[in-house]
Amino acid sequence: MRKIAANFIYWPGYPLVKNGYIAFGDDDRIEIVDTGGIVHEIAGLEFYGGLIVPDFVCRESRNFRAEEGMLPILDAVFSLYSIHDLKAAIIEGANLRTLTWKVGAHIRLL
Repeated sequence: MRKIAANFIYWPGYPLVKNGYIAFGDDDRIEIVDTGGIVHEIAGLEFYGGLIVPDFVCRESRNFRAEEGMLPILDAVFSLYSIHDLKAAIIEGANLRTLTWKVGAHIRLL
């Protein structure tokens, strides 16, 4: 089972989670774990600085504009895709305090 943590997680069907992690099971099951804002050491846990989102967001990164809020755009993108068989991607370089896109921010697959 792969476990990936980040500063934030925003996944279809879940609220924004701060300092949580996603567990990917062998049966394609995904579990979003809200740690209450504190990530503890867990065997095999990978940590990334940024915002974890589904992989299909990579295809829509052109919709992000500098200083624009990310969550409304992500909600619109989520409505365009199926939520089955999702992989994870990370948004890096965005302003995580205000959850806005910055020039130079990017999305990559995990």
